[in-house]
Amino acid sequence: MSLGLYSQLEAKPAHRPPLLVHMMYFPWDRDQHLLENEQNFDHQPYLEMQKRVQKDHGRVVMWTYSKAKNFCLKHYPKIWSVLQQHAARPVMYVDVLRWLVVYHFGGIYWQYHSIPLVESMTGFLPCNGKQIRLFTECILTQEFAQQMAQNPIRRGEPEELVRVASQVFSCSTKKNKILRKLVDFLVTRVKKNKVHCDYDILYISGNAGISEYYDQCMQHNPRVELVSLEETGKMINFNPKSSWRLDGRK
Repeated sequence: MSLGLYSQLEAKPAHRPPLLVHMMYFPWDRDQHLLENEQNFDHQPYLEMQKRVQKDHGRVVMWTYSKAKNFCLKHYPKIWSVLQQHAARPVMYVDVLRWLVVYHFGGIYWQYHSIPLVESMTGFLPCNGKQIRLFTECILTQEFAQQMAQNPIRRGEPEELVRVASQVFSCSTKKNKILRKLVDFLVTRVKKNKVHCDYDILYISGNAGISEYYDQCMQHNPRVELVSLEETGKMINFNPKSSWRLDGRK
C-alpha cells in the first residue's frame, strides 16, 4: 500500500475513496510457513478487482504480510503481539486482520480468488440503513451441527446452523464499535485456545467462530444485515485456491 493511498484512507471522509475494497494474501509453503518472498502469488485477482472498481472511483488495498504488520505495529501493537505469540498458522493472522482493517478503514473485505457475480462492487455495501453487511456461507443440518459438538474444543456445544462467511463482508463506517467487539472476541479466542486440529482453527478464528459470535451478539442488532444463502449464491462464487488445512494430508 503506497503512502499516498494510506494517507487517503486516514483522511477526512470527504477526501477518502467512495468505494474501498480490501484484499489480503499471505503466501505459505506446504508446511504452512510464510514464504520469504511475500509477492510470490498470482496478482491477477488484484488487478482484475482494480479494473472492476474504477467505474465507481474505488480503490483496492492489497494487504501483504509486511503491510499488515506495519499497520498493526502503528495502530494495534497489542493485537500483533497476541498473533505473534499465539497464532498457530498464518491463516489465523488473516482471520483476525481481515476484520481489523475493515474496522479501522471501513469498506469491503474480499477473499482472494473469490468471484463477484454482480456488476458493481457497491452491491456488497450495507444498505437500508444498515452499517454491517454479512453473507451466508452455508446452512448446516441438525445432524451435522450436533456431530460437530464432539470436537473437544466445542465442549459439547453444537454448531450454529447458519454458517456466516468471513470471506466477504462490509462495513459502511470507520471504527465501527460492533466490529471492534468482534475483533476483540477473535483476539481473545486466539490467545486462550490451542490448536490441535484443523477444526480448532475454524472454531477459534474462522467461520465457525464468526457464526457463534453472530448468533450470540449480532443477529438481533438492527445495524447488522445477514444476506440469505440464496441471495449470497447469486452474488458471490466463493473460490479459494489455496488451503490452510493439514489434517489428512498425504
